Amino acid sequence: MQEHHDELQNKYEAMEKDARGEIIAAARLVATTLARFRTVKPVYDGAYDVVLIDEAAAASLPEVLLAVAKAGTCAVLLGDFMQLGPVLPSALERSDRPEVKKWLFTAAFRHCGIATPEQARQHPS
Repeated sequence: MQEHHDELQNKYEAMEKDARGEIIAAARLVATTLARFRTVKPVYDGAYDVVLIDEAAAASLPEVLLAVAKAGTCAVLLGDFMQLGPVLPSALERSDRPEVKKWLFTAAFRHCGIATPEQARQHPS
């Protein structure tokens, strides 16, 4: 009986994954977190006209770039550029490597040249 249950459970899970992929592929709007974006294959595999990233200052630049790369027309970063940056493992926080500090601890807005209110007002985008 347990083997039969396990077999049915596996079939159900496979059907659920297939259905989720079909639903996401046919959707006109997909809302997700950056974590789900990179870990749910049907979401990551999608092609998107526009990508909106809320709370962009709290995300690491690699996460932002991964999502922005899927934008066919444009990407928009939303959020408070003066907010604290991404929360990352403490081992990385102790790193002295300049590339770690630059690419993991520098907010996406700063990479776009926005670090002050004046820079935000004057930014062409």
